[in-house]
Amino acid sequence: MQAFADYFNIDLDLCDSSISDEIADLYHQIYPHSKYEVGDTTTSGETYLVSLTIYPMDIIDQAMAHSTEFGAAWQERINNGEFGDATEKQYEEAWANAIIDLVSAQLIPSGTWIPRPSPSRSPRTRMEFMALIPAIFSGSIY
Repeated sequence: MQAFADYFNIDLDLCDSSISDEIADLYHQIYPHSKYEVGDTTTSGETYLVSLTIYPMDIIDQAMAHSTEFGAAWQERINNGEFGDATEKQYEEAWANAIIDLVSAQLIPSGTWIPRPSPSRSPRTRMEFMALIPAIFSGSIY
């Protein structure tokens, strides 16, 4: 959750715990739909090797494809005075909820992630994936 918050500049320390719960719920909706393939199994001495291909989940990229419209709508809310009397906590929670809504909008109503082909990306092998785990939500791997 912290990686999500950091990526979208959400200060979870200012937010009610329900924001963390909503982010966790969003993760629970996304991850069951991740795509991977288990390939051939081989042995090397006493070691078993399994080929595993993990495909990138681009839901954050899909959400960011709407960032111009999102930013304009957010700025309009500010310009219309929606946050004029808001506390820092209320403002941060409104920001967090808007981001969660933006990412959630990439899920179809049944809660299923809509994978879209991305010709510029290739599947990752297990070894590549292991090296990339810390960067998955930091935006630094693609």
